[in-house]
Amino acid sequence: MKLYGIIAGLAGCIALSSCNHKDLVYDIESRSEVIVVYDWRNAPDANPASMELRLHPVNNPHGVINFFFQNNTGGPLDAPVGDYTAVTLNGDLTDWAQVRNHEDADAFELYTPDATVLPNLSVAARGVPRAEGAEGERMAETPGMVWADRQDGIGIHNTPGIQTITFYPEELVCHYTVDIYDVNHTEYLQSPRLDATLSGMAEGVHPGRKISTDNPVTMPFTLASDAENGSLHGEFLTFGETSQTSRPHTLTVYMKLTDGTRWYATADVASQIAQAPDPHHVHIVLRGINLPKPINSEGGLVPVVDEWQTVDIDLPM
Repeated sequence: MKLYGIIAGLAGCIALSSCNHKDLVYDIESRSEVIVVYDWRNAPDANPASMELRLHPVNNPHGVINFFFQNNTGGPLDAPVGDYTAVTLNGDLTDWAQVRNHEDADAFELYTPDATVLPNLSVAARGVPRAEGAEGERMAETPGMVWADRQDGIGIHNTPGIQTITFYPEELVCHYTVDIYDVNHTEYLQSPRLDATLSGMAEGVHPGRKISTDNPVTMPFTLASDAENGSLHGEFLTFGETSQTSRPHTLTVYMKLTDGTRWYATADVASQIAQAPDPHHVHIVLRGINLPKPINSEGGLVPVVDEWQTVDIDLPM
């Protein structure tokens, strides 16, 4: 009985070893080396630290194989043989990006987390006045830079020579600048930096489709006061307009004066965004904020510091 058990055990080991050997041979035969090249002609100023390549098997649309390059030029990789849809984007997104539907090349989405605090006022974002009609929008952080490209019908096969796949990444986020001129009495501002928001912006982007999502959010950003010239200036990144519908856009500026009172000004900037010559580089220009003189509490008047009061802001002529 003992001898029979030993022989059976050896037979099992030999059989197992044979199966493993076949699997190993199969894996080697079903993989192929390819060279990935990143051509930056469509984004000559781009300089990401790393790149991510996502191979979505055509016969398994909900699967994905990820590769990472610690550079922006590409290099060799050993990939399973098969037919793929490939989506590539910069890999240095860990400090801001949230991801949804990561296994689907079309639905794969990047978006940003909630903006919970306006940094200069140090107040909860949910507690500030919101643009009319945008009260229900999520307050979302602004994104970082995204460069991406997609290629369909990529076939990786065991053929003589080494296959080369070239990608041409494009910039997918938008750069917005805001200039507000003729701001009177900037010396009454408690801080030279102000908080502002822009409503009706896209919540995210689909790198595999190179379009923004259709969910609207309000995005906060910062304005810097130029007391000498009586102006406010800011710049930030967004995902731009929503993909399906043109939405209202209201710019709101939040100000705190030296007496502790809080003021806000709003302006409809939808036409400036819609008519921008380059939707990826939008310049918003406004004129005229007449800040009120701080209340003199020595005269017996105590300012109401917990309420928000409005001040007018003019559209450019």
